[in-house]
Amino acid sequence: MGDQVGEGEGEVEGEKGETGEQRLARARELLAGLRLGEVWRAVVASFGEASTAGGGPGGTGGDGRKQAGEPAAAAVAGLRGGLPKGLGDRGPRITLRGLVSMQAPKQAAVLYAPPVDQFGLLQAFCERVRDVFREADLMVDDGRPLLLHATVVNTVYVKGGGREANSNEPGEGSSSSTRRGGRGGRGGRGRKKWERLVFDATGVLDRYEDQVWMEDVPVSKVAICKMGAKKVVIDGEEDEAYEVDAEVAFE
Repeated sequence: MGDQVGEGEGEVEGEKGETGEQRLARARELLAGLRLGEVWRAVVASFGEASTAGGGPGGTGGDGRKQAGEPAAAAVAGLRGGLPKGLGDRGPRITLRGLVSMQAPKQAAVLYAPPVDQFGLLQAFCERVRDVFREADLMVDDGRPLLLHATVVNTVYVKGGGREANSNEPGEGSSSSTRRGGRGGRGGRGRKKWERLVFDATGVLDRYEDQVWMEDVPVSKVAICKMGAKKVVIDGEEDEAYEVDAEVAFE
């Protein structure tokens, strides 16, 4: 999603001379102080107000500027009768349906399941939580929108899927892979760089277009996780998961 806390890609310096571990400690403290229920209820309230406000579709304030956390025009269009009752009290729930490629489907490397977010509430909630860390100089605004997703396929983890390629032969292997990321060297003529495996995912995307991966699962907590999934055993089956560094329960 483009935003990380602490050390690694996306890190920023907070106070002068602050180390990565010190930034991480601040992030843990900030997370522990979050009242997720209050954040969620504020988001729901803002959407309810926007659905009946005179500003109309677009979620703009009195000065004409778009207000943070307000619904987009498409979401507002479905709010003419107001939000369903009880959303603020029950908390956010997640349904994952369908399959989408982060790249062009014929040159796919990452496939993910997007959340069903009819009114845009989940997106706004996550953006507000993210903004708390941005305002504390613990996250970088890289200009990309926050993409909520659950990764289903990532070819970077395919054993033997990537290989080094000589950069002065641009056509070699282009039918099955493309160079991304720069792993294995900095590139340049005659140098080697990493080729990431890509594939034609059009058939897979069509097959799982209506697949429901999970339905109406309540959000119970928000966590800061360490970069890089680690092997774990769940119910006797080997899997991979991100290691939780700190978390706060949804109240």
